[in-house]
Amino acid sequence: DSLTHAGGSLAFGPDGALYISIGDGSSPNYADPHTVDVQNLDSLNGKILRVDPLTGAGLTDNPFYVAGADLDNNMSRVFQLGLRNPFSMAFDELGRLFITDTGWNAYEEINYGAPGANFGWPWYEGREGGQLAQTSGYNAFPAAAAFYQGVANGTILVTAPYAAFGHAGSVAGFQNQAITGGAVIYTGDRYPAEFRGDYFFSNF
Repeated sequence: DSLTHAGGSLAFGPDGALYISIGDGSSPNYADPHTVDVQNLDSLNGKILRVDPLTGAGLTDNPFYVAGADLDNNMSRVFQLGLRNPFSMAFDELGRLFITDTGWNAYEEINYGAPGANFGWPWYEGREGGQLAQTSGYNAFPAAAAFYQGVANGTILVTAPYAAFGHAGSVAGFQNQAITGGAVIYTGDRYPAEFRGDYFFSNF
């Protein structure tokens, strides 16, 4: 729907499936009405997909697969949702998927969650300390109120970021502007032992 946030990255999981990250397909400059599709399971926008690497079809053990459904439909492919621009992904030794998500006006995120996790975009964005905050601009959309009510009453679960870093020098973090790297959970022996198991990422 936009010239930005279209593709992301590819990663083979330890389960042999192919994981695909896709951005929200929305404008980076204003609260774009297209972004609402991120929360629609029939849309591929703002998702992590998990597919058969030979056919591209969804998998029957994906979290939103419905018994008897066509594996070629979008919902059958969705693994996680609620992402803005999941630029890169990495699996650790335990098979956990970590995602760098390029943020909106104020924060960048590293996300990790269980199958089916909803990271909240465009209605929420991360804050330092694993917190969530309503997203400026988008929180005034008509659909936002119903989403916030669902979170409040427990019918919608949102996964907070694993880590978040602010743009401004006045907030905690590294003053990131666009988190763009992170395909490595370090498991080697070239660097000191304290770095083993750490997640390395870069910033534009």
